[in-house]
Amino acid sequence: MTAGARHCVVAMGVVCAGMLTGCSAQQGYASAQAWQRSQCLQIADAQERRRCLDAADTPYSTYQRQSDSIKTSP
Repeated sequence: MTAGARHCVVAMGVVCAGMLTGCSAQQGYASAQAWQRSQCLQIADAQERRRCLDAADTPYSTYQRQSDSIKTSP
């Protein structure tokens, strides 16, 4: 698993944890994005860091569409 993929998995865990504490899904996603960006900035390799930051900059609406399509696919 690449560093970017690990960060994505951890970010989704943060979103789920945020949902359990009563914040909205979008607020949880924003918090996870901020955390992910800070983790990305610690990556030494510039290309990997850029990929990580690009993934962290995915808008909530895009994330929601992707999530919905995964939920509805067989």
